[in-house]
Amino acid sequence: MRLSVFSHCPALGWRRFSLALLVLLSFISCAQALDPHKAITQYIHTVWGADNGLPNGNGMVMAQTGDGYLWIGTFSGLFRFDGATITYFDQQTAPGMKQAAGIGVKALYAAKDGSLWIGTNGRGLLHLQNGVFTVYTTDEGLSDNTIRSIIEARDGSIWIATDLGLDHLQNGKFNIYGAGNGLTSSSTRVLHEDRNGTIWVGTEVGIDQFKNGKFSRLLLDLPDKEKGQKPVTDIEESRDGSVWIALFGGGLVRVQSKDGRQTVFTTREGLSNDYVHSVRQDRDGNLWVGTVGGLNRLTEDRFSVYTAKDGLPQNNVFGVFEDREGNLWVGVDGTNSLNRFRDGRFLTYTTQEGLAGDSVYSVSQRRDGSIWAGSDGGLSEFKNGRFTTYTNALFKNRVTAVMESRDGSLWFGTGGSGLGRLKNGNLTMYTRQEGLANDQVWCLAEDKEGSVWIGTNDGLNRFQNEKFTSYSLNDGLASQMIRMLVTDREGNLWIGGNGGLTEFKDGMFRTYSTKDGMSSESPRSLYADAQGVLWIGTMGGGINRFKNGQFSVITTRQGLFEDYTMDIHEDSNGNFWLSGQKGVSRVSKKQLEDVADGKIAMVTATGYGRADGVRSGVSSGTTPNVCRSTDGRLWVPTYDGIVVIDPDHIRSQELMPPVIIEQVVIDHKPVEMGRSVTQSALKGELEFHYTAPSFTTPEKIKFKYKLEGFDDDWVEAGSRRVAYYTNIPPGNYRFRVMTSNSDGVWNKADAAFSFRLIQRTAEVADVIEW
Repeated sequence: MRLSVFSHCPALGWRRFSLALLVLLSFISCAQALDPHKAITQYIHTVWGADNGLPNGNGMVMAQTGDGYLWIGTFSGLFRFDGATITYFDQQTAPGMKQAAGIGVKALYAAKDGSLWIGTNGRGLLHLQNGVFTVYTTDEGLSDNTIRSIIEARDGSIWIATDLGLDHLQNGKFNIYGAGNGLTSSSTRVLHEDRNGTIWVGTEVGIDQFKNGKFSRLLLDLPDKEKGQKPVTDIEESRDGSVWIALFGGGLVRVQSKDGRQTVFTTREGLSNDYVHSVRQDRDGNLWVGTVGGLNRLTEDRFSVYTAKDGLPQNNVFGVFEDREGNLWVGVDGTNSLNRFRDGRFLTYTTQEGLAGDSVYSVSQRRDGSIWAGSDGGLSEFKNGRFTTYTNALFKNRVTAVMESRDGSLWFGTGGSGLGRLKNGNLTMYTRQEGLANDQVWCLAEDKEGSVWIGTNDGLNRFQNEKFTSYSLNDGLASQMIRMLVTDREGNLWIGGNGGLTEFKDGMFRTYSTKDGMSSESPRSLYADAQGVLWIGTMGGGINRFKNGQFSVITTRQGLFEDYTMDIHEDSNGNFWLSGQKGVSRVSKKQLEDVADGKIAMVTATGYGRADGVRSGVSSGTTPNVCRSTDGRLWVPTYDGIVVIDPDHIRSQELMPPVIIEQVVIDHKPVEMGRSVTQSALKGELEFHYTAPSFTTPEKIKFKYKLEGFDDDWVEAGSRRVAYYTNIPPGNYRFRVMTSNSDGVWNKADAAFSFRLIQRTAEVADVIEW
């Protein structure tokens, strides 16, 4: 047995300055997984690879230790990930890896005591605990130095599958089982202990079970049973007690716990490939299967598959793992190897789910409850959970505005083919030949008299009694290009373009501009509320409120998420939802009113972007734009599909990631954090490296720190994970660091490091004590 200590290593910092265990208990209980009702393509998929420090994912295995770190093993070696940085374990970053640096890792297991067991490709078994590597090889009693699988039994003993046997490590001693002890084959591949204490052993030629000190063979229900058994690659126990067995060349076999009945799943049942590497069930009941032919999900006995054509870097899927936050990690072959799938706060529909085009301009709901969308790919109807695309030779694919009028007609504007009307199953197209001002239609509205108003690239039309009336600059319009239309409570028509805001009232046009108090002459959204107030979103000028003939301006200086507002919609909770270039945001309407009235100085806006499921900015303002459906949900058109927001059911982030101080540096020299050391502190230059392992939205995690004895207040560090100090005089100090989750809620538990700097003299070197 050889021991290697690396607690002084800057990349590892194994002395725990955190309440990680306590935090992680709540971390697990609050975690959210992957909604099984969503398509795989609707999850948020992120990839890490060679550019992030992970050179290759061949044979990837994963585990998560009690401090929150995700550990990754590949044929290239051992890696650790905190959500922000991938650290490679070699002799420089981890001197304890001297005996095994640069070797392939075939197995990882996170033990209940927080330690990590590592199975290598020819270098034996490693145990990483409290900064110490313990290395076991055949010299210490292993049957072989190539380790395939590791598990911890309920009694705390360790079982190890090797190429030459099944090893049992208990009380520091190895017992080796092989063919002579009842195993079908000494070449063991994968291990699992079920809820009844039975050890399942997967070998090159099938399955054995170890119970009450004896082995028995389980023949799988495959063709030519005795000779047709396949190599076992993975074993998973589902929530109902069934055991799933992954076979390389034989698909999946489910063994039910009650009666032992077996069910085989292969390509005939919808599996993408019968060569299976891995199988895992997540906390929501999805069964995930990694195959040579992509990632499969089994829900309610139906398979769906995610492959390279959907965004997977490579179809050869090795490891599948679920972390404590409910994220699914998938390892594939190739340089972009680490894939994370997670659920966003919102639902997104794109062409992958059947939408006609990804760049969506307008969404509207008809009286029958169906949702209609206009996009660069045409006109789509969403009904009964499915999209239908409508095409016709009379109009080109680009549909810019969609609206249903009172008579049941579906009107839609196009990007060059004029105006379409679908009524009683009949399509009628109107162009310049029928009196339309221009065949490029941007927006639609209906007034209280039932007239349909059409904004085009070259003027405004009213369609009344089956006839068009045109309006232009000569009639009082501020701009020939009309981008938005809305009618207010009084029935007046408001018109937005590039020359200001125009009101059409009693047959007369009146235009408002910056001279009247507007912040911008480029309105991009209009919302007329039930109180008769008009809200105007602008291109860079924030929001304008028009009330009692006066404009009030609210921008990012008063707390808005951004100053570009392409749509304004109100939910049933008294909040405004603003769509813009950065995503969508929520802000209290009352706060907006109070700022506009001078009662308060700031609003509190919550922004949602790509990390929340809003994959891109919102399409430039047209009307109708965002649709509020009868169930209260908001359907937001973006440049990358439709985002559906349910204001009453937005997932909050209750998880609190643990904060860890990884490294302390004094005058450019790392401190051995496990014990008192002599260290020069002549310059008083300090560095504190800290982190908070979290993987759902690590980019939203924020930190603040304080050096007690020097700082009077906490220092807001944002997302930065290092604190620097210079010219710190001798004295007693305590460095503290706290973290917030992605919703901005601060963790009450902090990490702390106390020390004392003693001034250097001729007789005494500077000393750090704690």
